[in-house]
Amino acid sequence: MVAEIKKALDEALAGRDEIERVTLAGKPGVVIVNYADEIGADLIISGASRPGSDGYALGATSSRLARRAPCSVLVIR
Repeated sequence: MVAEIKKALDEALAGRDEIERVTLAGKPGVVIVNYADEIGADLIISGASRPGSDGYALGATSSRLARRAPCSVLVIR
């Protein structure tokens, strides 16, 4: 499944030099915050919640990013 996702992402980003795909392993909220700090990110974009939720609450990862990220976080519903 991971290989399929990477392939689809590579195809979607083909020719887009301004976008870098990075694959990280671990708890998403932790590794994304750490990586954003490491590279000096200006912005993190994240989905708001899991599919099927009521849309009013942030998912665990987006919530952690909003609280802990070293930069601005844009959460999209």
